Amino acid sequence: MLQMPAYNSTGSKLVFTAVSTEGKTIIEIDRQTGSFRQLIPFQTQQLSRPKYADGQIIFRAHYNGIDNIYRLDPESGKIFQITSAQFGAFNPFYDELSNSIVFNNFQATGYDIASIRYNENEGTSISQLENTFINYARPLVLQEGSKNVFDSIPQKTFASKRYRELGNLFYFHSVSLVAEDVALNSEPTLGLQLLSNNKLNTLSFYTGYQYNSALRRSEYLAGFTYKRFYPVLDLRYINRPRLAFTREIVDGQPIFTPVSWTENFTEFRVGIPFLFNQLNKVYSTGLNLSTSHTSRYNIINQPTRFNQVIYFPLKYQFYLNRNVSRSARDLAPLWGQNITISYQHLPLESGAAGDLFSARSLFYAPGLLRNHSFQTRINYQRNSGAYNLVNDIPLVSGYYNLRRNGEVSNTVLLDYRFPLFYPDWELGPLAYIKRIKGGVFADFENLIQNTSVGPRTFGAEIIADMNLLRFYLPNFELTGKIIFVNREPAQNPIFETGLSYNF
Repeated sequence: MLQMPAYNSTGSKLVFTAVSTEGKTIIEIDRQTGSFRQLIPFQTQQLSRPKYADGQIIFRAHYNGIDNIYRLDPESGKIFQITSAQFGAFNPFYDELSNSIVFNNFQATGYDIASIRYNENEGTSISQLENTFINYARPLVLQEGSKNVFDSIPQKTFASKRYRELGNLFYFHSVSLVAEDVALNSEPTLGLQLLSNNKLNTLSFYTGYQYNSALRRSEYLAGFTYKRFYPVLDLRYINRPRLAFTREIVDGQPIFTPVSWTENFTEFRVGIPFLFNQLNKVYSTGLNLSTSHTSRYNIINQPTRFNQVIYFPLKYQFYLNRNVSRSARDLAPLWGQNITISYQHLPLESGAAGDLFSARSLFYAPGLLRNHSFQTRINYQRNSGAYNLVNDIPLVSGYYNLRRNGEVSNTVLLDYRFPLFYPDWELGPLAYIKRIKGGVFADFENLIQNTSVGPRTFGAEIIADMNLLRFYLPNFELTGKIIFVNREPAQNPIFETGLSYNF
């Protein structure tokens, strides 16, 4: 195996490392004659990054037990140590203009950039070096009788047989957290699910439990995705609580009454997704067509003309996302545009009518300082008939603790988030807190109907990014939020806490 080639200053020669079962060596090619010349014998050394330095060759090795930069005389084959790094020197480069060698000097804080003056007549011969290298593998080799494992490679033959998908649909492999897109969902949930993927990854199945933190109720879910053919087929079921409000006029004043229920919701969806990248930008778009069956029970404050069963409405959805890839310290993509448009109606329902149109969006823009993020969500919905009590867009912060002042037709949610500090707190084996970040927000509701231009709610939040139980993934966010209510001075501030996660 040939690795790490480098030209000389005129391009007439090429040097590189070569790897075999005997170890590593350095080989030079004369481009004019095409001849190969092995400069040193094969040896068990971490030889890497050979570079020409005038007529000599510099490279990295560990002849004294520490990674350092060495000089090789191609004519005599002699090797000399030219750096004495305490912890390791790597990636040498010869600069002809300054006649110096630039390299990485490893320190406790990471890799520094260092340089030394180059002199082809200086250096310590490796014959005079004391090798302090500790061969940690040697005791294991002696324990196994110093045998060469390549001398007795097993030659077991495995029989081939036909793979039948119907007999191998399920392969349960792990328990995972339920992952919800909290950026586009105003009701984040927390739960666990049991996952199954068959060996060809054509059928994915899950079943699990989650807790709706907004309504403080349990939810049960199951579903599968079949991806052998195009389009993608999805079937999902969820037993979930719901809450809406009816509006009545009493003595000329609107009265809002909460209506709560539990429903069994089963949905079948056909999806046509597209995903592609362009440099540091990620694009995703697609179409979804779905139908469902909804059965409602345990209805409290049931209004008139309330549909307990909704038979097979049709839902059409189009989405388009464009986001810039972000670094680990960015709180969000530097720029991003995410739009989802949905429409659902009841063409197959004879006992009910109505439709629901919704448009959701999420836009990212850079903040005032590095790693800051400004996020804008503009959402709109229009519903009628059986969908009068359905909210299909993200709602203002603290919505379920607010007094009702009308049906929601649109929301504009503004967030500005910024990192505060990076504490690197380790709470034993329980949690590792990487970052503390803050944010301020202002949420508007029904901008067209309301004469006031102020936000419905506004406030601030503090968020801790952490890993739990020493697992690298998922990344958890523990949030504390204080919400002030505008246009309702008698209402006290709302305090909310939440736990979300992402993979």
